[in-house]
Amino acid sequence: MRQDRFNPKVPIVTQTEFYKANFLKHYDKVPKDPSFSSVIESLKELDDDDGDGDFSDLIDRLESLSEEDDVIRTYSSEIEVGVKHFYTYVNEQLCKDDNSTVSKLMPLIRRATHQINYKAPKNACVVYRGIDLNDSYKKYFKVGTIFRFPGFTSTSLSREKAETFGDTLFKIKIYSGCLQVRDLSKISDFPEEEEYLFSPYSLFEVTEKNDEMITLKAHDNLEKIGMDIKLPKVQDD
Repeated sequence: MRQDRFNPKVPIVTQTEFYKANFLKHYDKVPKDPSFSSVIESLKELDDDDGDGDFSDLIDRLESLSEEDDVIRTYSSEIEVGVKHFYTYVNEQLCKDDNSTVSKLMPLIRRATHQINYKAPKNACVVYRGIDLNDSYKKYFKVGTIFRFPGFTSTSLSREKAETFGDTLFKIKIYSGCLQVRDLSKISDFPEEEEYLFSPYSLFEVTEKNDEMITLKAHDNLEKIGMDIKLPKVQDD
């Protein structure tokens, strides 16, 4: 499994921060299933004024795939934008939440979320995500905390594989029909990773916690719960 994919350095945000994000402003303006041409046009526009790299390989990859799952299949791949993997690049931009960049990426993001949404898991299941968390950052994850990961969130059905990525294990309980996650194993370039991919800003609640594991419950992304929760101020160790 690819450590930079399953254990990235990503922040978490509160519900209040999410509802103020540039992401949400542009998300609501773009159709839920944008046309392929609009995705390509927006990437070319971003390519013209973005200094982070060349989008030509990404565009070529998208054009080579079935439109049914072109974006999420590409997300599973090793395609690069400049010197970064595409999945690293897009998650960095989601975390930065820059108004201009997010607006140009939104057709691609909306197309990806649509491809995730329409094949929700039929049965409840449990997935895992290993991550390095220092003692300060573990303070974020108190029982009852409700939060979102800004980027796409890669998880695995395999606890054994996830445990190789860091000192803390997230155990995530997914309910039947959960729209914000999809099993990618049958379409991924790396099926052995047994990946379940969550859409950006997926909503979670901490239900249990010990020194080795933090248990999360996935919530419907439209739920307006935990609106008064504030995260503690922490410092890097």
